[in-house]
Amino acid sequence: MLFADKRALRTDLKLQLLEIREKELSFYTTNTLSIGTQAALFAGFSSTALMTEVDKSYQVLHTLFLLSTILGLASCLSTVVSTSLLVMVAPGLALRGPDGSMSVAVDNMIDEYRRAFRGVLFGIMMFHISTICYAWLTFWWPLAAVLSIGVSGSLYCIIRYIRVLMRRFALPAEAVVTGKFEGNEAQRAGQAAGLKNRGEISTLSTLIQEESRGRGIGLDGAPLAPELQRGLPREVDRGHISRRRRLREESASSSSAAGGGGASTAIDLDDDDELVALPPPPPRVASGRADEPVALEDDDPAERAAQRRKYEAAACKICEAAVLRMAYKLHGCGHSFCRTCIAEYVERKLRRHLASEVACPTCAKALAILDVQTLSADGKDTRPRTVHHADSIVLPPGLPPHVAAAFLQRHGGAAGGSRSGGGGGMDGMGGPPRATGSAAATKRLMREFQAIQKANTSQHGFDVELPDETDMYTWDATFFGFEKGTPLAKDLERSPGKRILLRIAFPSTYPAAPPYIRVIRPRFQFRTGHVTIGGSICTEMLTSAGWQPTMTIESALLSIRTNMLVGGARLDLSQRSDYSELEAREAFNRMVREHGWF
Repeated sequence: MLFADKRALRTDLKLQLLEIREKELSFYTTNTLSIGTQAALFAGFSSTALMTEVDKSYQVLHTLFLLSTILGLASCLSTVVSTSLLVMVAPGLALRGPDGSMSVAVDNMIDEYRRAFRGVLFGIMMFHISTICYAWLTFWWPLAAVLSIGVSGSLYCIIRYIRVLMRRFALPAEAVVTGKFEGNEAQRAGQAAGLKNRGEISTLSTLIQEESRGRGIGLDGAPLAPELQRGLPREVDRGHISRRRRLREESASSSSAAGGGGASTAIDLDDDDELVALPPPPPRVASGRADEPVALEDDDPAERAAQRRKYEAAACKICEAAVLRMAYKLHGCGHSFCRTCIAEYVERKLRRHLASEVACPTCAKALAILDVQTLSADGKDTRPRTVHHADSIVLPPGLPPHVAAAFLQRHGGAAGGSRSGGGGGMDGMGGPPRATGSAAATKRLMREFQAIQKANTSQHGFDVELPDETDMYTWDATFFGFEKGTPLAKDLERSPGKRILLRIAFPSTYPAAPPYIRVIRPRFQFRTGHVTIGGSICTEMLTSAGWQPTMTIESALLSIRTNMLVGGARLDLSQRSDYSELEAREAFNRMVREHGWF
């Protein structure tokens, strides 16, 4: 625990030092970009001057004109190139380089920044000289003299103004503050942090100096001394451990002598703490459980109570762990649990209950469908369900008499013999053959249908009904109540039924195999709302590759409804015909082949 705390302290300190140096990097990057823009402007002026026709009878003056123009153009162009590269490579080195690259990037950028400023200043001077030569080569000599005086005065004012500004805002070398901790700044930082022990101040100062310079990389890009290299494997020997222990004991004794009695322990932030026996911790007062945060004797009672409340709020109520492992926060009640614990809990509940019946272990509030779907996917319960014989089937309470009779009739109960699965979809109406089914699948479907009827799913924007009350393997689902203002809601207002009708066909091996869901009406525009051109649903969840037996039809319908909105579903109001079973099957099979969802 102490080792982790020290590593966390080291990491936090390194991040703070990087933030300090990042301010310098941002400052020089912005100024360098501004210098490059000005250099590009004057390079354009010089290029225009070179293309201008002038009098060549005065060879000396013409040569001076060409020389000053070309020198100014070359200086400005080189500044543009250097600054453009600088604003790209320096932040890139600081961002993607190894440890210490931030310091190397900032220190080198300071030198390049000054060189670029001198380059653009030289280009401005050459531009003024070129302007004077151009005036004497082109205009009448009295006008050229006036222009020369004006341009010379402008150059003088620019140079003088730069010197005044530099003198007004100049800083003495000893007063300049940079992002590096140099000299005794690191020691002052340790004292300002409230450390009184010399060993602690020395350790923190050394750490600040190392991290401000970079781990393993010096300011000039060369490797640091071996004793400053961190994170590199070192051979462990007894002499090294003894030397470390002796230095720590000397630091502790010197601090106790300076403090006048009270013994204190030096904080060691090195990476090799696991190799050295640490001094015994100060006495603590146990308060309750062994894994609770232990408070020191001189702690404030109010602070101790706040720590206890924070611990109790953060503890997982399933495994009683103080630190959550990959914490998962429920969307409904907001309670947090270890993701593994809550996933196993949901998996166990789904073996005996439906998704709407799974409750929070803390407050007993029903879990959101999104939580159940996410956590059940984590559990990946792919074990086959037990198939019950018809004689041992117990009907769920509260089923309508005609539904119960159809159930018993299908499985050879009191109502009659079992049906075969060869006929039409709904009593001679044709369509896909009806699934024969199994006792386990039929019982699961009855429980899910009954739970959906009791759950009042209308508030979630969908309803479920049986088109044929003697067939539990074919359901009709209706979507409605989409958020006003969405394109789908506007299209539904203009459609005849103002609802979306879906047909759900369950296989005889449900829930081991996924249900087949397709849209009947209205027709959707091509590639909108995750609906294929034939009306089937384009989602991996309804294929063998993505379906999980722990999923429920309730969560599947909610997911499809959400995908329609997220996918920008639009209705094809010009088409009034329904989707057929044939075109839906063809589109579904084509989708599975294209995506590889086998």
